[in-house]
Amino acid sequence: EYAFDSSRGDLFVVRVAGNVANPYNVASLEYAVEVLKTPLILVLCQEACGAVKSAISSIQDNTTLPGHLPSLVAALTPAVQAIKGRPGDPLENATMENARLCVEQLRTATPLLSAATSEKRVKVVSGIYRLADGRVADLGGPFHLAGLGVQRHDRGIRLAQQDHAIREGKAPVHGIAAHHRDDVRILLRLIAPQDLAVVVQVQREDLVRKRRVD
Repeated sequence: EYAFDSSRGDLFVVRVAGNVANPYNVASLEYAVEVLKTPLILVLCQEACGAVKSAISSIQDNTTLPGHLPSLVAALTPAVQAIKGRPGDPLENATMENARLCVEQLRTATPLLSAATSEKRVKVVSGIYRLADGRVADLGGPFHLAGLGVQRHDRGIRLAQQDHAIREGKAPVHGIAAHHRDDVRILLRLIAPQDLAVVVQVQREDLVRKRRVD
């Protein structure tokens, strides 16, 4: 919802570490397409995916992660293997390759999603979320996000840029809260827990000053 400046309930969101397709999230997407009549599935990766990074390290170092994490590494292995030797950043290459593979898995998932795709009732595309500027770039293919109505609003991009600046220590929390009172609630959901008290305190002080002026 935050990525596309949408309200709760506007989007049917299925979250899973590493953007891997498994029977449970495929079933969830089948429900979205068949019951809710969702016309578009967007496999949205992000440029600093921790799951893909861990998978790359596990494969390169020949180490086994604890718990159920090896199953996630196994699911991400085809993407990691496919990008060997490609120029560029291995993490970003593997992340985008995994998104592309996931798109193909969903398009060909029988019987429901494959039928919906062939009947043109749903389109399956992929995009990458850029943390630094809050923008979503499409990863190519026969469809383009802009043509599908998938876009960011200026307000959503601005908030993402502010949040990134806070996390990187490049912008004071109080400056953002003071200048964008209406966005404080959204920022509260994004800022690290240790910073929440700071924002709440700034908001209270700002409200007190406003009451004094009024």
